[in-house]
Amino acid sequence: MRARLTLALTIATSLSLASLSGWCASTPQDCAGERQRLSEAMKEARLAGDNVRLTRLEGELTALNEACRGLVPVQQNHAAIEAATREVSRHEAALRQALGRNDTAGIELNQRRLDHARRQLDALRGR
Repeated sequence: MRARLTLALTIATSLSLASLSGWCASTPQDCAGERQRLSEAMKEARLAGDNVRLTRLEGELTALNEACRGLVPVQQNHAAIEAATREVSRHEAALRQALGRNDTAGIELNQRRLDHARRQLDALRGR
């Protein structure tokens, strides 16, 4: 069930982003109007407690901002690399905490997790 919801959300986001692909040639006034529309829709979703719709709208706003500024991701998997980088940082912090507590079991566990996260990050970067 969760996989279906994730798939549906991914498809909806992809379709929304595809519909924004024409915004590269848009004028700043068009971008401002669309930002306003998205902002109002986000307020409504937030008030209704509709987190799925809110997430989709945030994705649309991010894509709109990039399109209006003419930004293009440097890498195809930029978002995955950013997520992996955050994961590495999280595991580094957990390892530092275990070192501070002098917890040998925690140190070993967090070292393994950190090594795994770093290997995943390197694989995403193509190293």
